[in-house]
Amino acid sequence: MEETNEDLSNFLGGNKWKINKDFAKALGLETALWIACLMDYKDHMNKPNIRPADAFIHITKQSIFQETGISIDKQTKIIKFLEKNKIITVQRKGIKGIPKRNFYFINHAILLSFVYHSKNHFPLVSQL
Repeated sequence: MEETNEDLSNFLGGNKWKINKDFAKALGLETALWIACLMDYKDHMNKPNIRPADAFIHITKQSIFQETGISIDKQTKIIKFLEKNKIITVQRKGIKGIPKRNFYFINHAILLSFVYHSKNHFPLVSQL
């Protein structure tokens, strides 16, 4: 029994993200999770001498799926929603003959404004 409690403790205390409740209410839980994954990856890549803090972030939808369980189709809808509301900027870069890669930039001021506005009005989550 003690071994089970230790396993559960390790599981619950392990790899985790913080998702702001206001973000989840305003954007929906999956969208808030998607942003948390992107921000976590950005923080990881912003270690000294790797990349500037204001750089675009490249992470594949497959990687996000493996981290979060959010399907590729749902991620496409999330990205379109966030782009439409200018919460993220997406640059698509590629070389001829190779599929383009998405590079993401989170517009923090717009994200915070969007969340603040939705606290005082009906959230736009139903648009997803």
